[in-house]
Amino acid sequence: MSALHKTMDPLKVVILVGGRDFGRCPVASRLNRALWPVLGKPALQVLLDTLAEQGVKRFVISCENQSDMIRRAICWDEETLDVSFREETLPRGPAGCILDAAGSGDERLLVLPANIINPPYIEQLLKLHCSDKAAMTVFLNPAIDAGGEPKASDAQIYLCERTALEQIPEAGFFDIKEGLIPALVREGRTIASAQLPFESGHYRNWSEYAMQIKRLCHRHLVNSRKLDGFPSYADRPDVQVGSGVNISERAKLFGPVIIGSHSVIAGDAMIFGPTVIGENVTVAPGAVIEESVVWDKAVIGDNARIRYSLVDSGKTVPEQTEISGQLASCFPASLRKAVDRLQARKMRKWIRRRIDKRQATADVLTLSGQSQTEGLGVIGLAVFIFSIAALIFSYWSPSLEYLARTWMRSDEYSSGLLVPIVAVYVLWARRHRFGRLSIQPTLWGGIFLLISQLIRFFGLYHEMRSVEGISFVLSIGALVFFLFGWRVFKQFIPIFLFLFLMLPLPKQAESLITVRLQSWATASSVFCLETLGFEIERTGNIIGIGDTKVAVAEACNGLRMLTAFVVVSALVTLVTTKKWMSKAVILLSSIPIALICNTLRLTITAIAFTKLDTEQWEKVFHDFGGLAMMPVALLLIVGELWLLSRIVIEPTKKIQIYKQKQVIYRRKTKEHLIA
Repeated sequence: MSALHKTMDPLKVVILVGGRDFGRCPVASRLNRALWPVLGKPALQVLLDTLAEQGVKRFVISCENQSDMIRRAICWDEETLDVSFREETLPRGPAGCILDAAGSGDERLLVLPANIINPPYIEQLLKLHCSDKAAMTVFLNPAIDAGGEPKASDAQIYLCERTALEQIPEAGFFDIKEGLIPALVREGRTIASAQLPFESGHYRNWSEYAMQIKRLCHRHLVNSRKLDGFPSYADRPDVQVGSGVNISERAKLFGPVIIGSHSVIAGDAMIFGPTVIGENVTVAPGAVIEESVVWDKAVIGDNARIRYSLVDSGKTVPEQTEISGQLASCFPASLRKAVDRLQARKMRKWIRRRIDKRQATADVLTLSGQSQTEGLGVIGLAVFIFSIAALIFSYWSPSLEYLARTWMRSDEYSSGLLVPIVAVYVLWARRHRFGRLSIQPTLWGGIFLLISQLIRFFGLYHEMRSVEGISFVLSIGALVFFLFGWRVFKQFIPIFLFLFLMLPLPKQAESLITVRLQSWATASSVFCLETLGFEIERTGNIIGIGDTKVAVAEACNGLRMLTAFVVVSALVTLVTTKKWMSKAVILLSSIPIALICNTLRLTITAIAFTKLDTEQWEKVFHDFGGLAMMPVALLLIVGELWLLSRIVIEPTKKIQIYKQKQVIYRRKTKEHLIA
């Protein structure tokens, strides 16, 4: 034992405790995964006791938050163990937490996640690490067959030398796999990998936790290992129970089964192992529990069926209910108090209606064994493409034919041809973002689709082509809303609004705008020419420069530039990652940029007409001047982006990730508040 303690002396164990995981697992939202029970003790307590029995004396527990709660949940011998806590106020990442927890000294660092059930033997880890003479050793769980090929999974366990910490920055987020290991490789340091003799029992969600608990129960009882505080029941080594357990003679237990203290198993109840039942659990007559985990103070109703599931602490499973492969979670008490506060703010009816709706949906999913709809996949994409093709076919004649002729014949709206192409490109560029969203079809989308079709019939009846085009774009948005639900449509809104730019203006609106634009173009050109020292005589929309007369025709009003620049600016806002305020400035500035470029073109053209003698050269310069304004406008937009980058301080990538986590935290908290 002395040799073992000598090996442990230069070793410090860093235990990483993550924060509560809002959204992905209701139990993790309520209780930190490090405190999930393992045979009557928190998982972190089991890890601490196991490592202390192996001779480890120095521990640093790094918490993302709630260090006080973690400290109160566990206990240790302060005379023999040196246990300290660190709470990270900002996300530092696993490697950053290791550097913060390392402190001063020359010990090797063993990094472990708090949520493991079957800690490894430290002496074996040290031998594997020292044999490779590596700066860091990454430990893997034993390989299992996955699709016919053995595959080893990461155990989230690392052993590293002090010199490896030199590559970790003092501040900011820094990961082990994506940051520290590549940095060590670039420095020529040795990174070793070793396989654990047995699985560490690491879990991330309730299903992995339940599986690991059942494996732990099976290992202990099949090998007839006695658990502290769990004597055998009726001389059966495969069934161990705590103190004060009341088991009916008519109840049937098929081990391995572990039952916590003061639990009651009523008559005709059946429990099939491996199953672990917590303390103060009540199992009613006729209930069946098969290969499941039941936490403390849960109540299983008459003739309920629990299979391959996890029942949350204090959860009451109604009678005749069947749960298979599900998490039966409770409404957290803290969130119920928040609901009460909202009810006091005159939101009683709205909250109650949402709670009843979500609860009814949860009951249906529980009873039917169904799960939530998965994200947008190949089937959803195929349905969307087929629906859009059918929509285009139904609108082709006369609506889309008229729209295509307008793009080809009208210079003012030729830029509309680029809009659907750009929209498809942006959809493809954002495909991963849409793929992560859940599909939740809604009848509201069908109602909006019906309204868009009524708008279409109104346009057909009154022969209003612009109304037909508007109904086509509205139908696309309604179709997305109907097929995929609000979450997908919310991400689709920028593209949906962009599609309106492919439509020509209504005739009345176009006539009103062109007259005002023509007058503005004439007045602004006269102002510029007079500023340059020319003597100008204006008659309506005709500018006199000496003996030369320049007419500002209707085609020179600038509508062509206005539509083209708005499309280009909208495209920039779709593909850039700037803040929404910067995007709004870019989009709104397209109007003055178009007017300035048109005024500049007319001014230069008027001056050129005083120097050119032939009508042919005048026409060539007139057309060339219009084309030359496009790169000028692009330069103005680029200059505007440069100026915004100097005025508006964009958050760094790490701050953006932190803010995204805060947004997700608030959204998930709101969802839990309602559901």
